[in-house]
Amino acid sequence: MADGEAAFGTVTARRALAARWQEGGARLAAGVGFDAAALTAETVERQLDVERSAGPGTGLLALTAPTEEAVAAAFAHTATLAGRPGNAAPLAEAGRFFGRLAHLLDAVEDGDGDAARGAFNPLAATGTSREEARRLCEDAAHGLDLALREADLADRHLVDVLLGAEVRRAIGRAFAAAETASYERPGWVRKSAAGIGTFLTCGLWRPRWSRRAGRPCEDRCYFGDGSCCECGNCCNCGNCCDCCSGCD
Repeated sequence: MADGEAAFGTVTARRALAARWQEGGARLAAGVGFDAAALTAETVERQLDVERSAGPGTGLLALTAPTEEAVAAAFAHTATLAGRPGNAAPLAEAGRFFGRLAHLLDAVEDGDGDAARGAFNPLAATGTSREEARRLCEDAAHGLDLALREADLADRHLVDVLLGAEVRRAIGRAFAAAETASYERPGWVRKSAAGIGTFLTCGLWRPRWSRRAGRPCEDRCYFGDGSCCECGNCCNCGNCCDCCSGCD
């Protein structure tokens, strides 16, 4: 609302919708014991303040800081939900980097549209090149990975996929980078109606940047203990993809 980005309805209607979304978010947060109301109000005001004063010479990370802190608080609260308070610090650090990435990638993706509308954009306001923004995103992804290594997680599979592989893919998409080579993997290839290959694989594949890439089978297996659906042991069945028809 503050950025004037909502193009639908009257100002009154847009404000009413924004208020409903905010109230709904607060209810959801309260349901898991997270007080988001004060945090979001403070974050919005701080964000507006730093944007109003931004200009050439303003550090780009000064603009992402409110987002980083808000996401850090949300990530840290998952440690409370999981009953693992020792994870709060590394997850907060992971949240900071994730918040930075979300803010920067949004700025990259909205760059042309913001310029056409004359709307605020962090990169344009600070005179930050896309090359520098890409470097900051890559650094943030690396920091995110390092922070998550410090967390004591019962199952890292989903975390590795969403906050590892998918984050890297999001960076590549936002900067229109050719990252297909990073997604070569064994297994089947299914063509969609659009002719785009969707790669299916067993639980052993790890992307090149994964700290588990190239390690022994037991360390790479997503199932954590070398087990694999039907065959019982994906590390001793030859070609895992032949015996894991239940892994769809």
